[in-house]
Amino acid sequence: MSAPVGWPEHLPAQLDIPDSTVLAVLAGSARRYQDRPALRFADAELSFARLHQRACGIGQLLADAGIGRGGMVAIHLGNGLDYPLCYFGILLSGAAAAPLSPMLTPADTARQLADSGARAIITDAAGDPLSGTGRDGVVRLVLLDEDAQPARRITIGAPAAADPPPVRLTGDDTAHLVFSGGTTGRPKAVVISHRNLLAETVQYACWRTGAVPGTDDEGGIVLRPVPGDFLLRPGEATALTAAPLFHSMGLVGLSQHVASGTTLVTMPRFEPHQFLDLVEAYQVEHLLGAPSMFHAILECPTLAGRDLRSVRAIGCASAPVPVPLTQRLEAVFSNARVRQSYGLTEATLVATAPPYTESAPDRFDSCGVPLPGTEVSVRDADGNPVPDGTVGELWIRGPQVSAGYLNRPEETAATFVDGWLRTGDLGRRDADGYLAIVGRIKDMLIYKGYNVYPRELEEIMLQHECVAHAAVVGRPDEHAGEIPVGFVVLRTPCQPDEVMAFVNAQVAPVKRLRELHVVSTLPLSGVGKILKTELRAMLDRIPPTVTA
Repeated sequence: MSAPVGWPEHLPAQLDIPDSTVLAVLAGSARRYQDRPALRFADAELSFARLHQRACGIGQLLADAGIGRGGMVAIHLGNGLDYPLCYFGILLSGAAAAPLSPMLTPADTARQLADSGARAIITDAAGDPLSGTGRDGVVRLVLLDEDAQPARRITIGAPAAADPPPVRLTGDDTAHLVFSGGTTGRPKAVVISHRNLLAETVQYACWRTGAVPGTDDEGGIVLRPVPGDFLLRPGEATALTAAPLFHSMGLVGLSQHVASGTTLVTMPRFEPHQFLDLVEAYQVEHLLGAPSMFHAILECPTLAGRDLRSVRAIGCASAPVPVPLTQRLEAVFSNARVRQSYGLTEATLVATAPPYTESAPDRFDSCGVPLPGTEVSVRDADGNPVPDGTVGELWIRGPQVSAGYLNRPEETAATFVDGWLRTGDLGRRDADGYLAIVGRIKDMLIYKGYNVYPRELEEIMLQHECVAHAAVVGRPDEHAGEIPVGFVVLRTPCQPDEVMAFVNAQVAPVKRLRELHVVSTLPLSGVGKILKTELRAMLDRIPPTVTA
């Protein structure tokens, strides 16, 4: 297959990724960028050199506590400078990291801790993190006994070291676990190896900033710029995100920003007004987040009059990006281009994205093209490839694809097939090589034998001037099979039947909304995904605002 339209001329289809780990990226960037700020949080910052030194110190502290290669350490922290220090420190000790959401209940924390097999946890909880006690800001390494109960606590403080513990890791060693699938059942721990993490880190960092990987004189991995009209460049950009660091978007994004020498500004939690304050204060070039976050920014009362000219690229992920949202963002951020990527935890993070260049074609309904070294196949229900333009399940193959779930052999076998990842997502490829996401297989509904894709209806709903947020799910129906049901959050008051009529006038009869619910908010996950399982559960609890 020829290169997709707009593929940057000087970026190869395959990258020569060194046989190493992401720790070589951390060391290489520490030497190359030294005093450049790597991380900013609140009023504090860490340079690339200091990030490496302090992570090495934490790695040595862990090694002194008997934690090393083959070990598992859970992280139970909120966003802040301590998180990346502890994460990289764990990897430098030779152990693997298991991020846990600090928003979990004590029971869920205990369950994920047990599933991970961790024998230690890093936390800022005042007491036992499993008891739900409050955090006091003091970061501790808590060693656990055989029953996963706290046995010893060590205050981490601010150690620093010039070199990490002498541990030799391979690409097959586990780098971290990320729990996935919590909206549909008990979360599964996706195993991300060092090979997966390094590949994803280099692939996307090179794609976004226009570079190819190389090594310095000491074996550190560095990115070398190539010519082109890239929106971002290595060692020059500042990025802003509110993504939680316990999620792949925040955690893997951390390594990608370190690789590209990007200064990363983070927040404890997303708040639109503060987010915009940070854009202005640091003259941010790159914004990252989910569609729900950008919806909130566009509705922020203090948006007008802001100086947002520094923003060059807006990376949107975690959920499909409605075309109207993209158009509004590019109108408000006048110097920026919106880039919608696609990925999932089982692929470490990102699998496809549009080129991050000025000259790339506008494909507002697309999630781009496969990253270098990545294959995406669109297949039917029997696993056979389908022609361009035909909707099918997306299968992904590449070095960033995980080998499977921890201790879940049956689910691993069903999802990871002959080196391919079955995503469960529906999409299509156009003649120019660009992919578009239609929805999840489990979200597709069948009305009288016809496939109805919720995203198509959601896109139309969002074109209505009164609609701020929208979602569509199916309600079981004994005659039709399933009927399309819409949920909307209104931006301004209007008659709900007007919204329904607006949508139904633009689609075939089999796709028309049969019910519409006006709600104050849509249920969202920690990274801004609409929780459609919760919407389906609401169908039996609240009557529709209007019916067809």
